[in-house]
Amino acid sequence: MVLVASMTFAVKNIGMKINKFVFVVGVFLLSMNFSWAQAQEAEQESAKSESLLEDAPDELVPTGAQAKTQERKCRPAIFNSEEMFCLRRGVGSFSPTERVDSFIHRIKIIADDRTKESEDIKVVADGENYSIVFEQQPLIRFGVEDLAIPPDSEFEDVVQATAEKIRQQIDVYRKQRSPHDLLFGALYSLLALSLLILFLALVFRFSRRLIETIHASKGHWVTSLKIKSYEVLTADRISDLLAGAIRLIRLVITLFTLYFAVPLILVFFPWTENLAPKVAGYVLHPVSRVWDVFVDYLPSLFFLAVIGYLTHLSLKLVKFFFKEVEQGHIRFEGFHRDWATPTYKLARTFLLVIALVMAFPYLPGSDSPAFKGISVFLGILLSLGSSSAIGNMVAGVVLTYMRPFVIGDRVEIAGTVGDVIEKTLLVTRVRTIKNVDITIPNSLVLNSHILNYSTTARAGLILNPVVTVGYEVPWRQVHDLLREAAEKTNMVKQKPEPFVLQTGFNNFDISYELNVFTDEPNKAQLVYSLLRQNIQDVFNKAGVEILSPEYLNLRTESKSEDCQSS
Repeated sequence: MVLVASMTFAVKNIGMKINKFVFVVGVFLLSMNFSWAQAQEAEQESAKSESLLEDAPDELVPTGAQAKTQERKCRPAIFNSEEMFCLRRGVGSFSPTERVDSFIHRIKIIADDRTKESEDIKVVADGENYSIVFEQQPLIRFGVEDLAIPPDSEFEDVVQATAEKIRQQIDVYRKQRSPHDLLFGALYSLLALSLLILFLALVFRFSRRLIETIHASKGHWVTSLKIKSYEVLTADRISDLLAGAIRLIRLVITLFTLYFAVPLILVFFPWTENLAPKVAGYVLHPVSRVWDVFVDYLPSLFFLAVIGYLTHLSLKLVKFFFKEVEQGHIRFEGFHRDWATPTYKLARTFLLVIALVMAFPYLPGSDSPAFKGISVFLGILLSLGSSSAIGNMVAGVVLTYMRPFVIGDRVEIAGTVGDVIEKTLLVTRVRTIKNVDITIPNSLVLNSHILNYSTTARAGLILNPVVTVGYEVPWRQVHDLLREAAEKTNMVKQKPEPFVLQTGFNNFDISYELNVFTDEPNKAQLVYSLLRQNIQDVFNKAGVEILSPEYLNLRTESKSEDCQSS
């Protein structure tokens, strides 16, 4: 029956709990960066290894690596954003990268000197090799294995085509830097910049006008949001939210406009045209990378969603079960109702730990060194800094099932007397009779003796004020007077009847202990005060003097002085 009721309760709440996947999404967003960092690190290592293989001589590269990297072992020569050729090997101690860098440096010198003609770049045969020269000065020398030769082409034709491409790019390079092109580039940039400034000015002006209109319309079409008589959002709050949304939209529009406008302005100048795709790549590459990581992570995300959903249902079922136990609808022999809440918290913690253990292999980057390092670091911090906290938690669990007191009991713990106002897993809070709240760690509570006055008060707490009376007063009279004072005191039970004990014979008086019963342990100090007031009144009315050693000594000393003077 309990299981059926629990499952019915859980099923009814499935549609109402929309946030059951928040835990999964939070874990995904927090841990995605580990997978991203791991992929970036692997990509950098791969690029580094590829660069080392390309620059290394063939005899130093392992045979397997040579076969694997034969196609990509090529260093492109880029001039004016165009690839002139791709060099496949080095010469002597010069790597392909060093040969390409030297060639690009020489070509740039020729292109910057407008007195030199690009037509002076020629191809000269040297045996089986070919050299590209300028005014009889060699720019680069190609062997048969230096370039990739198409199947239907001759080596000489490939070198001639490369020389023609170099001549064309030198002409393009010079044209782009001519005064005519630079002037038009400046004009186009100014036009684009003017349009950008005008558009942003209109956006800001329109947004300010809209915000002013919203604030001016408070109480008209911007009114408070109410559900029956309860005001959920005031008109001021709604107007502030609308103004904030407009500012956010304005910021998004500004960022998108700058993203598209800045590359457009840069592309009109030859020195900055290469920066345009880089600026676009700064935004597009992270977005693309995040999307790729997200797509690759979807299967694991599905497992996490299932684990989170099952954990959510299990927690709802456990909560419902212990709620029924707390309300008394489900009972177990020897299991007290006040154990329901702490037992539910322990069961919830256990279920969450089990769910975390199950979900851990599916977390992004769970196998990465960074993730493991952070886990070890957090473990060390917990072990070093939470020993006392763990001790208090264990003591709190023990105290929960020992039940030495409950909320509202009048107790004395480690010399502190007061009412228990709160019990947690770490501390116990006691409010003294002076209305001072004292927080006591549970480990100290467990290691101290605990006096619970409320437990005994259920059968009647005994209060026992002591008075001292001289030997000349009959003890029966003292007993009667003390019982009379007890009868006149409020919050003192007459059943069982108060009784008097003679607790000692002193040098000058006898000690009498009045024992009374009360069912108000939280007002014990007040009952003591009322008892002492009534005792004093009853004894004064009967003419019986209450003695104390200090008072007796003073009176005796006074009498001896009177005797000496007489």
